[in-house]
Amino acid sequence: MKNLRFILLLAFIKVSISIIISTSYGKLYGKHVGEYHSFKHVPFAKPPIGELRFQKPETVEPWNGVREAVDYGPACMSNSTWTKSPQKWVDEDCLHINIFTSNKCLKSKNCPVAVYIHGGELSFDSAVMFNDTFMLDTFMWSFWFLVSDLEYFLILLSRIRVLLPLIWHFMVEFKQNILKSFEFVKSEVHNFGGDNKKITVFGHSYGGTISSMLTFSTEINQDLSLFQKSVSMSSNQYFETLELHMERTQRFAKHANCLVNPKQAETMTRNEQDKHTMKCLQEKSGMELLRLQRSLEEAGYSDLKGVVLREPLFPKVKPMELWNSPNKIPMLTGCTKIEFDHEDEVLPLAVAIGFDNPKECDEKYRNDLKEGTVDMEHHTDKTLAITVPTKIRVNKLLENGIPVYLYEFTYPKHAKHADDLYYIMGVHPFQEDENEINLKKVYQNMFINFIKYGHPGDGFEMSNLEKSSYFDVYWNETTGERPRMRDDFEKKVMDYWLKDMMEYDRKITEEKKSLEKPSLRYTKLDLSGSGIDQSSHLLFLIFMVLAVFIVGCFVGKCCSSRKDNLYVRLDGSNFETLKTSLICLLPLFIRFSKSVIITTSYGKLNGERVGEYHSFKHVPFAKPPIGELRFQKPETADKWKGIRHAKRYGPACMSNSTETSSPQEWVDEDCLHLNIFTSDKCLKESKSCAVAVYIHGGDVLYDSSVMFNDTFLMDSFVKNDVILVIPGFRLGIFSHFAVDDQSIAPNNVAIYDILKSLDYVQSEIHNFGGNNKKITMFGHSYGGTIVALLTFSTEINKDLGLFQRAILMSAHQHYDQLEDHIEKTQLFAKHANCLIDSKVIKKMTRSEQDRHTMKCLQAKSGMELLRIQRSMEETGYPAYGGLIYREPLFPNVKQSEFLNSPKDIPILTGCIKTEFDFDPEKIPLAESLDFENPDECETKYRNDLREGKFDRDNHTDRTQLIMVPTKIRVNKLLDKNIPAYLYEFTYPKHARHTDDLYYIMGVHPFQEDENEIHLKKVYQNMFINFIKYGHPGDGFEMSNAEKSSYFDVYWNETTGERPRMRDDFEKKVMDYWLKDMRAYNRKITEEKNKGMKKPNLKFIKSDIVSSETYQASISSFFSFIIIVIFLAGYIVGKCCSSRRDLYIRLDGSNFENVKQFE
Repeated sequence: MKNLRFILLLAFIKVSISIIISTSYGKLYGKHVGEYHSFKHVPFAKPPIGELRFQKPETVEPWNGVREAVDYGPACMSNSTWTKSPQKWVDEDCLHINIFTSNKCLKSKNCPVAVYIHGGELSFDSAVMFNDTFMLDTFMWSFWFLVSDLEYFLILLSRIRVLLPLIWHFMVEFKQNILKSFEFVKSEVHNFGGDNKKITVFGHSYGGTISSMLTFSTEINQDLSLFQKSVSMSSNQYFETLELHMERTQRFAKHANCLVNPKQAETMTRNEQDKHTMKCLQEKSGMELLRLQRSLEEAGYSDLKGVVLREPLFPKVKPMELWNSPNKIPMLTGCTKIEFDHEDEVLPLAVAIGFDNPKECDEKYRNDLKEGTVDMEHHTDKTLAITVPTKIRVNKLLENGIPVYLYEFTYPKHAKHADDLYYIMGVHPFQEDENEINLKKVYQNMFINFIKYGHPGDGFEMSNLEKSSYFDVYWNETTGERPRMRDDFEKKVMDYWLKDMMEYDRKITEEKKSLEKPSLRYTKLDLSGSGIDQSSHLLFLIFMVLAVFIVGCFVGKCCSSRKDNLYVRLDGSNFETLKTSLICLLPLFIRFSKSVIITTSYGKLNGERVGEYHSFKHVPFAKPPIGELRFQKPETADKWKGIRHAKRYGPACMSNSTETSSPQEWVDEDCLHLNIFTSDKCLKESKSCAVAVYIHGGDVLYDSSVMFNDTFLMDSFVKNDVILVIPGFRLGIFSHFAVDDQSIAPNNVAIYDILKSLDYVQSEIHNFGGNNKKITMFGHSYGGTIVALLTFSTEINKDLGLFQRAILMSAHQHYDQLEDHIEKTQLFAKHANCLIDSKVIKKMTRSEQDRHTMKCLQAKSGMELLRIQRSMEETGYPAYGGLIYREPLFPNVKQSEFLNSPKDIPILTGCIKTEFDFDPEKIPLAESLDFENPDECETKYRNDLREGKFDRDNHTDRTQLIMVPTKIRVNKLLDKNIPAYLYEFTYPKHARHTDDLYYIMGVHPFQEDENEIHLKKVYQNMFINFIKYGHPGDGFEMSNAEKSSYFDVYWNETTGERPRMRDDFEKKVMDYWLKDMRAYNRKITEEKNKGMKKPNLKFIKSDIVSSETYQASISSFFSFIIIVIFLAGYIVGKCCSSRRDLYIRLDGSNFENVKQFE
């Protein structure tokens, strides 16, 4: 036993104690995990703060004593809209290195070194986002067994400062940071067991771009002392222009109030102005600059990112010429097969690749695509921006006799950009199938071999220039296919860009050289960013031209013919004529310069006019739900005096969820506002326009009422004489404080917010030109689920006074249980330190406890609650979304019976053909579809899938969760003879969840093809017609229950196919769930009922006991006591003599009798 304790003690010491490393700057104490060591938060430069902000990094100062290097430091400053994985802790003091090494490296002192540069376009991501265990396993542990003489690897995660340079003079600062980290590695890596003659720089995405730049620039690493090998994964080669970065810097400085006053600027040189701006920005806090950067991104300004091709880090050459003289550094490089083929974003590809004549080359490319003369094999611009530069770099290296190894990852299951990074760095994890388990080993082997030996091994040969050979990374256990060398890397793409287009570019250059006269350049007027459509600008311009012309004519007419007149006198008839003409033009001027003022019951509103259209934003319909009103039903808004400004959006409701990649720019609890869009015609002529109230999606957790494009909404709704209203409502924990006693805090606060907004619309919409008898509620995704609740609940809108029609787009039907939300509320309260002390809790009722918790949470700031919610999500706790199925908003019936009694409200509803078919996530479908026996039905569903008995047409669980409830709702309405119009969007190019929302609300935009231009008109027409007239028109008929008919929204210019009615909506899926599974469910219920002939014994739960059960328990207990006493008396009676002694003596045979009975 003592030996065992001793062994355990040694093991504990081995795992918990790390050695101390001595460096030139001081001693480091790291973390020891078995044979491995990590040293984190190791500074390689002084903190770049104060006067060092925007400057080259300065050498770190030595420290005294032993510096703790156990935990990660902060990430560099970033908070970009481009990532859905923001860093938890950011700070400017971030120029640190994180080092991972081993006992063997520390002893051998000659391990190879890998320096990883993270991606993120110098705008997001960090060096502290990785999983230590995975990296140790990848670069150390997994190869201990593969090669007996392996020397472990040392990884240095070089930190890139991400708060981008704001002064153009320091545009190369980020690279200086990286170079400074390399200097540290070069001089200090031997202390960690590394060999500074065996250093490999590698990066992914923009980290790979940086790695390539460091490799190819003739101005860096000329003696190859900083690194000797290079790895570049899935990287482009796009450079920014100095002029563009200077423009962005000026814009940033302007918004930071750091530009020089125009009068002062006249007396200062350009350099003096720049230094003034820099000093001003240096004086501001880092968080203030970060906040400003974020707000500019969210406002639509181009983000601060990328690299400027400029001396001294780059040679003075054109972008394409940078690759002509590479350093003699072997490279391993490649990409995935489909990178960004799921994104249709149009890029200036010719610029990104570096052609001399990008405008002409890009025009040729677009025309060739349009005419079908080029086949890009379904690759999008963003994919081509990676594959083409990758091959260019390979060719340049091979032409100079430098070894280069080219690969392409072609296994299709996870082959998007960054998917393969999981195999090597552990980020963006997914569930591996049997092939991917082997692919991970292949990936790790080829990277490790290259870093160690300079070649990837395992049949991966150096690329051949003539054959355009590459290593195809693919594995299939079924067919036996394995990774192997192939020829003709992306042949069609490379032939087009590297042969045809390069020849075309040379031809254009020659033609330009032959022209002697320089061509004039005209500046294009860009109106796309304004809130006013181009026709309005044109009309306003015409007005100004007419006004100036008339003034000029009359001035000419009124002037004397004498040439020496120095002034013009207007009087008499001339003055009257001019005055009359200008007065006639005055209304036209007013039309485009002034908005009307609306009078409501609460006060006057001054909105924004855009031509014939008007918007009224930030209109309160309830008091701010703050302080004691937090978690409570909304209260009627206070009236205001004077005229309220209603030209700008207010804040979005509080949200910051990990479940969305589009966080809101400005959030606040004071968010219960309406945004109303109307027109002159509705206000003045009709005064009875139809009204649409849109409920945004986001699972009552994210998104907002201020995330839309005004111009698009005006064009979709207002132009068609429909008034659009978009209310805000509380989200996340602010809507999900759940307790059993609703007198403390009501459940489903968001629904009460929406109902309050509908009260406002009903009473006030006539002031905006609307008819409160023509109101249509509509929503998408969870917004559609909310509209379904409002439509089907017998407890809401009983007299149809709030709305009369409904539109449900891609909406499921599942609601949550109260118990789950109470549990989540308790968890939140625990993290917020708002639970009652265990000693006090015994003295309080449940309601008193809940009230105490609520008061505690009400006393905290909204931002603090939002921070806690975000941190809990990131930790893995369930998100605070959804609705609770409970009275008084829901009727007191089972969820499966909720749809049985619909109100007489016509519905337009439908979904997309492939909704979430890209998402294989398994969900408990039977439970979500409210079957009475969910466990048995779920088991049957999974078995039927596995055994091939159910063909679900490749639809995933999440897609079926939308399709099936959609059809159930339609059937329930048709059973009651209530009009229901069912559609399915089947055009495949953009047919994922939310794609079709672009056509009606303008969000999630994409480049439309010729068919989608028509589909947008079809979508808008069917929605507008239904809102105005109660039917969608254009051949879209009411659904037929027997035929299961629906409107197929599809358009194909080539084949002539158009939208039309079809029968059998998703027949296989509906037959399975609404026929077969329902019959199976009934059968299970019947079997359970048959088995309930004998009464079941019930056992009492310790936490909840009714008074009746308690009385029954007491009776049973006393019965038991009586029986025991009776038996005792029986024994005693049998054992006693017939004499009535006052005492009983047990001895002899009597004693033996009693003993035997015992």
